[in-house]
Amino acid sequence: MAVEMTEPQYLKPKDIAKELDVSVTTIWRLINSGELESVQVGTQWRVNRSAYEQWKQEHSNQERA
Repeated sequence: MAVEMTEPQYLKPKDIAKELDVSVTTIWRLINSGELESVQVGTQWRVNRSAYEQWKQEHSNQERA
């Protein structure tokens, strides 16, 4: 029986920072400003993958303009 590996639905700010090659502080600024939607899970914060993908798409379009 094969186990299907899926990507996590929620991302850690440090993982987003690594993917975008920016500091974690930059990601926290986006979260604190409300520009990047996040949720608190216990004592930790996570960013919904679909919200992150949408944010990334919107900002990649702005860079091309």
